[in-house]
Amino acid sequence: MKYDILKHPNLELSADGKADIYEHGKVNESITNIEVIRERKTKDEIGQVEIENKYIVLTSYQIESYLREEKENEERKFEQENNEKGESRNDENE
Repeated sequence: MKYDILKHPNLELSADGKADIYEHGKVNESITNIEVIRERKTKDEIGQVEIENKYIVLTSYQIESYLREEKENEERKFEQENNEKGESRNDENE
């Protein structure tokens, strides 16, 4: 027993109905384009490109590493401040 595809309730949303043909890989709603140029550049050249463009594309790993380092730095700073406050209280009590 086969299903009659022409009786499907959403038939009009397909190419068999009134809709346009779906083209795989076609971009209908793009916000921006990213162009990948594969060239070998020195570190100095990369730095110049970053300064000229004022943006850097980071991987998720790089972002996570940066955030982890920032969190560790904040924790160290907080601990140092608390240690300094504790030392000053001890000096006052003596």
